[in-house]
Amino acid sequence: MNAEEAFAEAVGIAQQVQLPVPQPELVAPRSPARRAEWWERVRADRVRANATGVEVRQRLAPLLSALPGDHGGEPLPAGRHRVNQSWHSLQVPVDAQWPTDGLAGAVIAPIDPEVPLPAFVRDRISLAECTPDEPRGTLINVHGGAWWTGDGAVRATLGVPQAISLAEFTGWRVLDLDVRLVPEHPYPLPVFDVLAAIDWVRQRHDGPVVLAGTSSGAHTVAVAALLAAHDHQRPIDGQLLIVPSLDLATLGPEHRRSEEARAARWAQLQAVFGLPEPELVRELVGVSPLANPVLIEPGFARALPPTMIAVGEYDETVVGGELYAALLAGSGVRIDCHEYVRGHTLITPGESRRMYTDIDNWLQTITGTTQG
Repeated sequence: MNAEEAFAEAVGIAQQVQLPVPQPELVAPRSPARRAEWWERVRADRVRANATGVEVRQRLAPLLSALPGDHGGEPLPAGRHRVNQSWHSLQVPVDAQWPTDGLAGAVIAPIDPEVPLPAFVRDRISLAECTPDEPRGTLINVHGGAWWTGDGAVRATLGVPQAISLAEFTGWRVLDLDVRLVPEHPYPLPVFDVLAAIDWVRQRHDGPVVLAGTSSGAHTVAVAALLAAHDHQRPIDGQLLIVPSLDLATLGPEHRRSEEARAARWAQLQAVFGLPEPELVRELVGVSPLANPVLIEPGFARALPPTMIAVGEYDETVVGGELYAALLAGSGVRIDCHEYVRGHTLITPGESRRMYTDIDNWLQTITGTTQG
């Protein structure tokens, strides 16, 4: 059985354990009287969606681990470092706005005053810090979840344990970041969470700092990396983008299937940027690299740090990873772009181990060291 055959078998297994995921209306109602109820409904749907994600992964994991030969087993290679875990709280801004200088590439629409932020906007986020003995550097990680899920049960059950395993394997300190989620916290608030985490790390630790993100988290990281690269107070040493959503103007196969799916995707992006009309979203992702990273101009791109991008051969959800890699490479940025036999969320344990081994090798190029 080769990697493609193993993935095909994994697809069949995954279809047997899928559960319906709540899909709330993420766009704020225009009526102020309805907003409090709407926010509560979104938060309740998030709890259910996270619980569903955990249940599906827990059902799926033992079935995938039983795949034959090198395709089964554990999704992460065996750890080589002892890791200590600690928790921290980080102050984050509640009124962050896009920069208005030339970096934007266009006028970035502010959060619409007609759709105000809720009274419960968070001003603190939590960090799970997973620190090996003699860490080689710090990896600040942002989870995926379509910008609106991935905290709560998913983070506690899947995210933080994976961060611990990654620290055990690579010898890097891994900071799992509980970024604020949309629609309560539209962009640029989640981006500024990442920038605040960079400041937090630089104040406490020496060594290289790398940003890492998956899916929508990779989009947040790419935007944060662009801002950080042009802020001399926030140097970063690399960015790691896993199945990244980097071309928001182009819908993936999953969202091209029907008019309903296309409308849902644009409504999702409308919530991401806190805009009152979907037409404004289309305009925004057509002009600004701070919304749509594949629009980055060479002059801005060349300031970015070394970048690793991991894309899925059968990714049905996101696009833009290969294009972004080509744009950065053409601007002189050191790029490692790898394609894996995987979907957006589905990957066999064997292919997952291959991906994390590649990540470990890439991190060694950041520090100029080799594993012992």
